[in-house]
Amino acid sequence: MCEIAIRTADGDLLIDTLVNPFWDPLPARELTAVGLNPRAVKNAPTFRNLRRELQDLLVGRRVVSFGRSRVYSVLYCELEYDVTDVCFESGTLVMDHHDILDLLGRSTFECAQLAYSRYLGREDADGHRPRVRRHPSQAPLAAERSEAVLEVLRRMATQAPDRYLDLCRQAEEAERSGRSGRRVETQGERRVRLALARQAVLIRAGRRCENPFCPDSGYTHDVTDKGEPLLQVHHIDEHAQGGRDHPDTMIALCANCHERVTRGRSRKQLNETFRAAARAAHQKQAANSLS
Repeated sequence: MCEIAIRTADGDLLIDTLVNPFWDPLPARELTAVGLNPRAVKNAPTFRNLRRELQDLLVGRRVVSFGRSRVYSVLYCELEYDVTDVCFESGTLVMDHHDILDLLGRSTFECAQLAYSRYLGREDADGHRPRVRRHPSQAPLAAERSEAVLEVLRRMATQAPDRYLDLCRQAEEAERSGRSGRRVETQGERRVRLALARQAVLIRAGRRCENPFCPDSGYTHDVTDKGEPLLQVHHIDEHAQGGRDHPDTMIALCANCHERVTRGRSRKQLNETFRAAARAAHQKQAANSLS
């Protein structure tokens, strides 16, 4: 680590400092290429000098960075060096490593890059994982990069209604191009489902079960490991049998309501109720987005 910046969700810059990484000699050319002054880096405080302040700012928080795995691994290595002062070549797991994992485990590390890719509906060839996007800013300095990440998060938050219509249009385009109903080889064969269509339905649901008669539609007793609502997306017309993969015919349900419409004795009548509810919710969301 040779630079770190941390800011709040409100944009307040809590820390912005160079870090002396104890490189000998310092790679002056590489540092200069990313806008850092080698002499300033050499004279900067070490990670050990900053550790207590960083712990106070990060522990117990949601830590959002553009590259979660890179940030997490760098923090882990710096904590390891701080404890041992040497680099373990044997890979031996000792109690200090458990302490480091416990410390990092008190925070939630989230990836803005992954969230932004999902927001844009970018998928890989199999329609499963979102493609990795480039950094939203070419700014080399940590403070500017953190500000760019914050702007991406704000954009996703403020454009949610417009995003719904955009995802619907992408789903319709996928239908026209044949991506929605294409076949892929597994142990058998199945129709590919669009992750972006599912995402649109969850945006529309607003963390609530869309069954108009659900006795606990605002269920908040628990969430997933990622902090997402415990909702499942139901295709009203069986997708495997040729049903549309479009939010107009999809509905977000809690586990109980989804189980009822999947295996309940009244599932046929319930499915028709959900058809009307999904269409009404889709039309309302579309109207709100256009207004």
